[in-house]
Amino acid sequence: MTGAVALPLPPRGNRPAHAQTYATAVAFALATALLVTADVASWLNASHMADVIESVERTQDVLEHLEGAAAAVNLIVAATRGFVAAGTEALLLPATRGRVKAMEDLSAAERLLAGDPAQQARLAALRARVQYRIDMADGLVQTRRDRGLAPAADAISHLNGEGVVEDIRARVLEMQAVERDRLARRRSEVAASRSRVFAAMAITGVMSTGVLVAVFVGLRRQVVQRQIVEERLRQLNADLDRKVTERTAQLEATNQELEAFSYSVSHDLRAPLRAIDGFSHALAEEYAEQLRGDGRRYLARIRAGVGRMGTLIDDLLRLSRITREPMRSERVDLSALARQIVADLKAADPSRQVGVAIAPRLVARGDGHLLRAALTNLLGNAWKFTRHQPSAAVEVGSRDAEGERIFYVRDNGVGFDMAHAGQLFRAFQRLHGVHEFEGNGVGLATVQRIIGRHGGRVWAEGAVGQGATFHFTVPVSDEGE
Repeated sequence: MTGAVALPLPPRGNRPAHAQTYATAVAFALATALLVTADVASWLNASHMADVIESVERTQDVLEHLEGAAAAVNLIVAATRGFVAAGTEALLLPATRGRVKAMEDLSAAERLLAGDPAQQARLAALRARVQYRIDMADGLVQTRRDRGLAPAADAISHLNGEGVVEDIRARVLEMQAVERDRLARRRSEVAASRSRVFAAMAITGVMSTGVLVAVFVGLRRQVVQRQIVEERLRQLNADLDRKVTERTAQLEATNQELEAFSYSVSHDLRAPLRAIDGFSHALAEEYAEQLRGDGRRYLARIRAGVGRMGTLIDDLLRLSRITREPMRSERVDLSALARQIVADLKAADPSRQVGVAIAPRLVARGDGHLLRAALTNLLGNAWKFTRHQPSAAVEVGSRDAEGERIFYVRDNGVGFDMAHAGQLFRAFQRLHGVHEFEGNGVGLATVQRIIGRHGGRVWAEGAVGQGATFHFTVPVSDEGE
């Protein structure tokens, strides 16, 4: 009898070969899909990073052109003032260069801001104000050419154009603030994009165990993209360093040009003044007997005018140096400075009886030399404008308001109309005639520049016949409080 043959059964728990192949294919397909997804994400992030870097470069260029336009307007104003004072055509060359530079920078900014309606609108308003400023300067130059120094000198006080300079600077600062905010956001996007790139690379590394060939291709692509991005970042940093160096050199050259310009104006003006003074002195000495009463008075007025012009030149040069002198930071005893200045005023005018009250322990932090110049101008004005007051009084003190220390100089002199308060701190602006009180309108402009360099504010309050109070803020020293 033939026995039955038993067939072997497959091991329990083992899957058929086709099932394993299917699972492997599914796993490979899933791994490949994840790998491809990670690779695409890396490529998109790298592309986005490259776009953001290009936007960073464009924003940096916009900031540079806006600053260049503002500097060009300042150069036009300075050159126009010099031409009005000296009448020398060569002094207008910086104004011509400034006009071309301002328009070039504004046009370049306009191209870079294409697609940004809000900034385009701000730029159009800025261009209008710059053109208005240029037209005012051209009109002043034409007045000087056609009608001479006196009418042009009378009109030069309007060169600021009812706050046009401040308006231009404010518009530039507003646009720069928008661009800097945009720059910060784009740099954050660069950092975020870089993080996403590195995350995608990490995912790709995990997937490389199952799909070596695909991972190698993806990693290679990512490495190349990262190298391109890093190279562009390196080039961007190098370009930024170069632009900063070039901008610093341009600013230094501009300062040197302004200093040379101021010296040239001073030299060109002093030479004819010395000649006028010398010849008028010779007339007064040698031909006094031949001059009638009116002739002598006219000669005296000529010599007095020469003296005022010389003083004005000195004040102009002093005002220009205020913005270029290096700043020191030190503890400054404003009370002691005020007492010294008042003592000098009393020694120069011993017949005056002025009641002076100086608060103790007025301590600030800043440049002692510059703060002394500011206090000298403020106390000198108080001393001068109380001249006709039978009981003259001057007070120096401070008060705290809204978390800051406010210093002030108060007097009970002639005061001023608050409707004209905006003119007080403009150079050559005077609210009182020369026949009433001496001066040339440069002192308060000097005070404003000094306080501005300390990061503070200065303003005035007053009323006609009731005195005036000048307030200012500067950093407060913690010592001696």
